[in-house]
Amino acid sequence: MKGYSLLVMRIIYFFLWLITVTSCKDSEPTPTEFFSFDYKGKQYNLAKHKMPKNGGAMVESEQEWGAYPPSPNLGRIWINRTDIFGGVISFGGSGNGSTCTFFSSVDNVSDLYACGLRLPIDSVAVYFFKSGNHNATYENCVVKSGIDLWTGLNYTETICDVLGTFNLDLMNKENKIISITQGKYKFRIVK
Repeated sequence: MKGYSLLVMRIIYFFLWLITVTSCKDSEPTPTEFFSFDYKGKQYNLAKHKMPKNGGAMVESEQEWGAYPPSPNLGRIWINRTDIFGGVISFGGSGNGSTCTFFSSVDNVSDLYACGLRLPIDSVAVYFFKSGNHNATYENCVVKSGIDLWTGLNYTETICDVLGTFNLDLMNKENKIISITQGKYKFRIVK
């Protein structure tokens, strides 16, 4: 009888374990990073943001998008989808939302990052800021600290989710408009 009750107990434990394992399946995970907008009645969801290979500048030709949350000196959105717009859109920067906002089909993406356009400018092909807004909030911030293995010094950093929204209208000399609406993004950043 002792062997029988041990077998029953093992079977019960097995089924409890099985129920626990199968009930812990995650539902479809919420994307931790996204970038989307509407253009000409269609919603676009761009690929995950890639960190630049050089570890520095946001603008890299292989990136589809980039964003810096609004602040006194940054606040910038970059959309590199020539298949959608026929060029690259730069929105914001230089301390004022409209100072470095334009659309251009450029050969050198670093010109856009530096907020420079090569002269002469074709005022029909290049669109400039007409109206728009860009807002962002920091959420789910976590403070991490430790010892830097390279320097041996203590460090503290705050890592947050950045949730942003934007709308943008650009206009050229012929009053043609590129209108981007319901723009939103989310990514993690060290603050």
